[in-house]
Amino acid sequence: MSLLKIGKTLLGLSCAAYLSACSTLNSVALYQVSEAKLNSQVAGQLAQLSRNEQIMGLPVTLSVKQATFKIGPEGRDVLNVTVKAQAAVSVFGLSYPVTLNTALEASPEYRSQDHSVYLNSLQILNSSISAPGYKGNLKPIDQRFQSLLNDFLANNPVYRLNEANPTERLLMAVPLNLRIKSGAIELTPKLN
Repeated sequence: MSLLKIGKTLLGLSCAAYLSACSTLNSVALYQVSEAKLNSQVAGQLAQLSRNEQIMGLPVTLSVKQATFKIGPEGRDVLNVTVKAQAAVSVFGLSYPVTLNTALEASPEYRSQDHSVYLNSLQILNSSISAPGYKGNLKPIDQRFQSLLNDFLANNPVYRLNEANPTERLLMAVPLNLRIKSGAIELTPKLN
């Protein structure tokens, strides 16, 4: 085989490999994490979240029972989180159950160090407390609950790219931008 023919063959194979790589990168040019995927992934993590506190001098155990995420409500670049939690207030050797229903808002951030999405700047939008003989709002519990969730979300991602998934593994190799659209978090390669 002549040197020219070998060169043409190598050039053809190189072009085919380049086009294949471009096609593969194009398929990951937009990777979406849906609300359903986010909700299922975080549900187990938050269900294990519990902490003992002192509120107004009383021992209280705060624990999250359920959390639901809404991505990009009203076209905004935030996530809304609706959380149902239980607080067990101990008084005179008895435990009184208190149910907390809280709506929060947070800003998502992609951290390339561990290929994960975290929530920052958590703010309570509204909350209500229901206990035997009381319905309303109690600010000290709101503040402790917000602190509990802030601490948890600062150290635990709501989504982590999976090395076992070929598309996600390819995304791990490039810098990424995070965008929010209604119902999904989009991860796209940074083309700077």
